[in-house]
Amino acid sequence: MCRKLFLLILVLGLAASASAQINYTWVGGISPRWTKAGNWDLGIVPGASDTADIRPGSVADPIIHAGTPLPYDTALNRHIDIFFINSGIVHVKSGGYLHSRRGYAGNTGATYGFTGTARLRVCEGTVTTNDDFQVGRREDGLVELLHESALFDIGGKFRVGGSKNSETSTGFVHLYAGTITCGTFLPYDDNPVTGDPGARIDIRAGQLIIDSDPNNAVGVVSDAVLAGRIGAYGRYYGDCGFGTVFDITVEEVAGVVTVTAVPEPATIALLGLGGLVLFRRKRRL
Repeated sequence: MCRKLFLLILVLGLAASASAQINYTWVGGISPRWTKAGNWDLGIVPGASDTADIRPGSVADPIIHAGTPLPYDTALNRHIDIFFINSGIVHVKSGGYLHSRRGYAGNTGATYGFTGTARLRVCEGTVTTNDDFQVGRREDGLVELLHESALFDIGGKFRVGGSKNSETSTGFVHLYAGTITCGTFLPYDDNPVTGDPGARIDIRAGQLIIDSDPNNAVGVVSDAVLAGRIGAYGRYYGDCGFGTVFDITVEEVAGVVTVTAVPEPATIALLGLGGLVLFRRKRRL
């Protein structure tokens, strides 16, 4: 009996040690290539049970593309467990693929200003998470989709901005092209005490798809548009070209909500006005 118990404890101990999560910090001293072991502080590329931490001070920003695929764990269905982008830019380029359980852009307690120093940039690649992703958790963070083939597929909640009233960080999303999909969309309010923005989302040629709780999603998007947390065509960034008049379209089809932006240059010419928000809701069941 004692021998069996000892063997059982030994097996459980080995299993626990095998699945222990290790935190790997990106250094980038050799090259921008994510899969180069020497670019990580422990000399090992993080795996499916590990955390990848992108911190300030790295020599080069990491790049993921088709020519350097990440090691993939078919049993856990991911490349890494969690990734943190605390500063710098993670570039996911043509054919690149990053699949994790959860992710954050803008996670440390430090404040780096309003411009968003922690960036996830999806050019022509794919980023997926099984669970939640948050941008602007404790410092300003930015998610950019730059090409029509770019895909950011979030299996759980897409949290934009600091999640508590005490947070002064902002979550920025620049959806220039491509698609963001998520189960639940949570654009956080501005801080009621300091006035710091919570979520700031700029939609251009891309689309945001919310595939869970459609009735609530329509209300959340409507409130965010009317409160100024969702804009379009550079409304917050001074490079809009179409002025500040735009039309946010919220369309529900078979329980899936799609949010897009349509510029209205004709309306600007007709009215000679700026800052007029036209909100149109479509619902087809």
